[in-house]
Amino acid sequence: MFGSHVTKSTIAFLPILAALVLPANSASFQYKTAGSRATELSGLYGGEYCSPPAAYIQRKIVQRDFAEDGVSLNRFVLERKNGSRAIVNIWIHNDLSEVEMSWEKNGLQTLIRKGRTIHGTVMLCGAAGRALWLDSVR
Repeated sequence: MFGSHVTKSTIAFLPILAALVLPANSASFQYKTAGSRATELSGLYGGEYCSPPAAYIQRKIVQRDFAEDGVSLNRFVLERKNGSRAIVNIWIHNDLSEVEMSWEKNGLQTLIRKGRTIHGTVMLCGAAGRALWLDSVR
């Protein structure tokens, strides 16, 4: 009986141990697909200076900004109902597997298109939460 109790305790402790040992970004980034297309990305924000809660967004994309490579999306601009605009930054992960990086890059390119209304969450960072960082999109 004592041996089975230790095993159950050890098993219960494993998720906590994994959270302490594994890098946060690789453990939190997730994607959903339909065939060869990403339909949802989450766990996109990989920084450590913002804290939840995240804010829900449902807005129209009016502009995209790519890195010098022309492929990696750096940020995009959302238009609010009143016509004002907000910049949403995108965290570029460097600790994902090649497969995860491909899904992340392609998913961002297809889910964040000019003229499309996106649904997702942003992290509110910086002074008074004025810096927006994308955390999920569908």
